[in-house]
Amino acid sequence: MREAENGRIAHTNHYHTEHMRKIDISHNAYYKHSRKVVRALRGRRVRESSEARYSRIMQLLAQGGELELSDLISIARDHAGGEGADNTVCRHSEYFNTTWSIIFIPSEKVIKALVGYPCQQEYEEYRVG
Repeated sequence: MREAENGRIAHTNHYHTEHMRKIDISHNAYYKHSRKVVRALRGRRVRESSEARYSRIMQLLAQGGELELSDLISIARDHAGGEGADNTVCRHSEYFNTTWSIIFIPSEKVIKALVGYPCQQEYEEYRVG
């Protein structure tokens, strides 16, 4: 089970637990210089964007004490680095994009979810339990 960092958990596209890291793509894996790989990705580290987005999310989560739902939505919509940049939390790049976003609120047994870009969509609420 994954432990919270400073009372919070966030996720992008790489594993954090020792058990799951064993099956994850290597931290130092790069896209090959090959005709099979899109030119813009050749030579880039595979996990670069996932790690940059995770770092940005954790930086934003650490800025305050108690977080409101609006704070979490703002984090999901973050475009630090410029809208359209590959390493922004709300990702609009030429090859990879944010396809969905989920916010869990365990104390209220609520899940907020959307399909698409968080900056262009509204979250729908689902009650569980």
